[in-house]
Amino acid sequence: EEDCAQKACAPDMVTDVHHALSDDAIVLLPAPQNGKQAWSAAKESTAELAWHPALVVVAASGELGYTTGPWAYKKKDEIAPGLFGQFVSVWRQEKGKWKLLFDLGAENPKPAESAAPLQTVNLPAPNDGKSGATLAEVFARDRSYREGLPGSFSAMAVDDVRLLRAADTPVLGEKAASELLAKWKGTAPFG
Repeated sequence: EEDCAQKACAPDMVTDVHHALSDDAIVLLPAPQNGKQAWSAAKESTAELAWHPALVVVAASGELGYTTGPWAYKKKDEIAPGLFGQFVSVWRQEKGKWKLLFDLGAENPKPAESAAPLQTVNLPAPNDGKSGATLAEVFARDRSYREGLPGSFSAMAVDDVRLLRAADTPVLGEKAASELLAKWKGTAPFG
């Protein structure tokens, strides 16, 4: 992520991001589309897009991971960035290199404080002898979670959960995220 971010601030940002993408990458710009096709159609820009990971999580297998953190966008003639937000990127190992598989970003107000230090998490290998949940089980759990919001959130969230919403600054921690979700009536607005 950091290597990709450093290269993206260079004059050939479009080319560098394109090289980081997996052939089947999906990006939300704002609708889902093939990342390589979207970035191939993009024009080189003199604007600066700066970002860095605040959290890096890697699967025990070392084959999949995700990063999330803040971004800032500054036009060439601006002294300071004018747009701010958060990103989530999913990365996959392909032939010994990390490739971007899925990327999305959401705009939010300018952060009031400086970024927290990088947090890394190496997920432990499953120890139950099972190969993992079936796709049907994952969808059923997701449906149960979605239908039970906000009450189901506390039961399913880890203590250091990150809640990212467009137009809001990130909410960190299960307690703060649960308090925000409790303010929503009925189904929490997503999208």
